[in-house]
Amino acid sequence: MTYEYSTIYSKVIRLTNEYLGLSSKQLIDRQICNHLSKNPEDITESDLGNLLDWIRPMACILIEDKRRASVFMRQLECLAVPMPIAG
Repeated sequence: MTYEYSTIYSKVIRLTNEYLGLSSKQLIDRQICNHLSKNPEDITESDLGNLLDWIRPMACILIEDKRRASVFMRQLECLAVPMPIAG
């Protein structure tokens, strides 16, 4: 499956891949389907807070370095913050 990197889903997957490796897509998809009751591709920025509530404990377990896990979570939280348009 290919996905556009402009969607919140693809941004979460891309960032999670950096920290959890290639299995992260399966982990994130499972969290979305089981806890948000949505298809992964259907999540929006407004779902990110709920998704992070489920990713946080998973990241703390899977990422040994707690500082690295904290950086990962902050980066995910930033995905929900609208970026200003330059111009």
